[in-house]
Amino acid sequence: MTDDAFLHALAESPRDDTHRLVYADWLEERGDPRAEWLRLQQALSRPVADASRYRDLCAREQELHRTLDPVWLHAV
Repeated sequence: MTDDAFLHALAESPRDDTHRLVYADWLEERGDPRAEWLRLQQALSRPVADASRYRDLCAREQELHRTLDPVWLHAV
């Protein structure tokens, strides 16, 4: 698959975590930091029991968010 194919799959099924996690795996294989951001997004979409863990996830997500391409962020 290509980056565009993954983005298309996400657009077609935005609530399907499978597409998001497979895309994250694909990005990680290429050393792309967007993989971590996608996984953080997925983790934050679920209840997090530990408030400290939740704060850490949010802080890391925001840190990565500031470094990523806004066009790509809008596409996912």
